[in-house]
This record gives sequence, C-alpha cells and structure tokens, in this order.
Amino acid sequence: MAAFGLLAMGCAEKVKIDVRPESLLMKVDDIQDESCGPWESEGVRHGDKKRGAVATSLIRWETPDGCEVGMSVFSYGDTGDAKSAFKKQGPRQWWGDIWPYDPVKVEVTVPVAADAHELLCIGGSGEPGCFNWAYWARYGSHLVELESFGLDRQDRYVSKEAFMRTLGNMDSRMVTMLKQSQ
Repeated sequence: MAAFGLLAMGCAEKVKIDVRPESLLMKVDDIQDESCGPWESEGVRHGDKKRGAVATSLIRWETPDGCEVGMSVFSYGDTGDAKSAFKKQGPRQWWGDIWPYDPVKVEVTVPVAADAHELLCIGGSGEPGCFNWAYWARYGSHLVELESFGLDRQDRYVSKEAFMRTLGNMDSRMVTMLKQSQ
C-alpha cells in the first residue's frame, strides 16, 4: 500500500477542511475477520498532497499470517474537488497498471451512506475467489479507500463477507464523525 499524508498546503493559499482526516480513520475493533489471526496496527501515517487532496491520513493493520487491512482518507477543500478526484483517482486507475490482476467491479452487499462508491476485487479472478479488495467512496469532500490484502497467500485472506462487515463499520464511523463535525 502507498503511504499517504496529512496537511501539506501551499504557502500562497490555505484551504480549510471541515474535519481532520485522521479523526475519520477506523479502529481495530471495526475489522470483522476471524480467519486471519490477531490484528496489529502499524500506526497512522501522514504525508503530502496525495491524489490532489489538501490533507490525507492512512492507517494499516496486519496479522502474523500475512493479512492486511488499510484505510486512507483524502480530504479536499470542497465537494467539487472530491467529485473530480473520485472519478480520476480511484483504485481502478491506481492499481490497474501496476497490479498483476485486472480489477473486477463487485457489488457492495451492505447499505452505505457514501455519495458515490465502488468495490473492486483487485486480487484473484473476481467473485468468488477474490483475496484482495479495494473500496473507493466519497463522503462529501472526503474520499476513502479501504483495502484488504492477502499478500499473495490465497489460503489466508479477508473474505467478502468479512470485508462487507468491516466496510459497514467503517461507513457508520464516517457518518457519525462527519455529523459530529457539523
């Protein structure tokens, strides 16, 4: 997974965001998987204007068995910039040229409050048999990427059902935190 960053603004222009991206990140208890083992956080990372965002944050967890879950939040100054980035900077574009598998669009099977979203299988042959997931969503002026990787271990990975439960928890957290910021 790529490292992402927090607050890197140009000197001439400061853009205000409604909520800091690190406050939107999931907690380890939001991961709903029983097959990979205990989850350990690698901590929150911040960096530069990844994908044209004003501020970004990333958190990643992994297990001793090689499973990974990561969440990135990209915050934009306004909804229009986020809409544009959602169309141009998603996982299909991001992973499409560098990943050994072709991204396959998959149906989201839990209710989500995102303004726009897409779920891709980015590892395996699509459903069933997918062992790497990427969810890309827009919540107002924030974009979220939630990913799960089996690290080329097709015997240990987060199932679609477990990823959907985790996605539902992440979506609920986004809604709650964004409502609190208003």
